[in-house]
Amino acid sequence: MAAWPALQSLSFIMRHDEPPAPDPDPRPFCLPALQELTISDTDGDAAQFFARAQLPALHKLWYELILVASTTRGSPEVELAALAAAYPHLVTLTLTVDISQRHWEDALGEPSRTLRCTPLRSLLAPLAPLRRLRALHIVVQGCGFGYNAAELEAGVAAWPALSELRLAVEPESCLEDAVGDECEEVAGLEVLASVARACPGLRVLHLPRTALVVGALDAARADVLPHGVLYELRLGEVGVRGGLEGDDGEAEREVHAFVQAVFPGAARLAMIHLDRGGGGGGGGSP
Repeated sequence: MAAWPALQSLSFIMRHDEPPAPDPDPRPFCLPALQELTISDTDGDAAQFFARAQLPALHKLWYELILVASTTRGSPEVELAALAAAYPHLVTLTLTVDISQRHWEDALGEPSRTLRCTPLRSLLAPLAPLRRLRALHIVVQGCGFGYNAAELEAGVAAWPALSELRLAVEPESCLEDAVGDECEEVAGLEVLASVARACPGLRVLHLPRTALVVGALDAARADVLPHGVLYELRLGEVGVRGGLEGDDGEAEREVHAFVQAVFPGAARLAMIHLDRGGGGGGGGSP
């Protein structure tokens, strides 16, 4: 690779059908002009590449990490920590983490026993050194996913220049089959106020799900100034709890009033889906 000093974009797949042989040339190499990199890592082996590849001009990275429970050599924390240590100057990161039943079956020839849960902190905490990050897009596939307000607040506090934050769970994810308290966690809607304070330049925010607890939004609304920059807001499913499950109109008014107070520029076009305690769908944009 070092023979390509003018290379600006690179895309490749990392896969070992057999146990990997020792690298014949483990020395570091440099691609001084590389600006964009796409990696599909099917074995959790990219940490070795990150440690060796010196990419001083890299500003945009697409990284797909496919893990098979109990058989993979890597983990999200290990691979992402290596990524952040190698490229602290990254500006845009798109991360797909896939821990799915089909990969277990492909690898072992048997059904998955228990799908693994991916807590948000295992993805955000290793990326904290990326202080120049302006756009972060994380997609979780094929496994449970949970997060609380503290995890999200700690993550965004590390990136004050963030302008885009997109967190998504793909529809194929078998959330109902994942187990563990971490998969049940979901941040309250009031976390929007914390995100607004931490990221004054945020323009795009997507969250997969939040929870509306009666009375929780009043204090949060009083403690935040309107965020005048954000223009795109997608909240996914908002679970209604604490006494508002049967009052569709009141729950919807409370959610939209809070969004209007925190992100007035996004309120009119905000994409919101209310889930009334499992009792039926509904909700929508104002």
